[in-house]
Amino acid sequence: MRLNTIKYQLYIPALIVAVGIMICSLATPSISISLPKPIRIPHLDKFVHILMYLGFALTLAWANIKNHIRTLSNALTTIAIATVYGGVIELLQKYYFPPRTGEWLDWVADILGATIGSIIIFLFYKRNRK
Repeated sequence: MRLNTIKYQLYIPALIVAVGIMICSLATPSISISLPKPIRIPHLDKFVHILMYLGFALTLAWANIKNHIRTLSNALTTIAIATVYGGVIELLQKYYFPPRTGEWLDWVADILGATIGSIIIFLFYKRNRK
């Protein structure tokens, strides 16, 4: 097999995470389920956004490394893909999935999570390469 052949199956975990993010982001919450009143933690949803996109970036950047995309372009590409994906989901929430709402700070949290995940993979690769 040639070195530059892309192994698409390595992107399956990233695709699963992306679909999970989409389902969680676009599904309408059911009001028919009776749940106990949640504890109110300010901006907890932003932390959840960071974690979701950190996971997305980790899986995507790892697949890129396994496909021999090992430079800074890996991190930048991962951040770009996650940024566009998060932006599209926020726009879909705002315009097509009421009662969901798109928020700028959610998108910023998405970008932050993707950036943290990309940096983790980049540093992990650099450390283990030596």
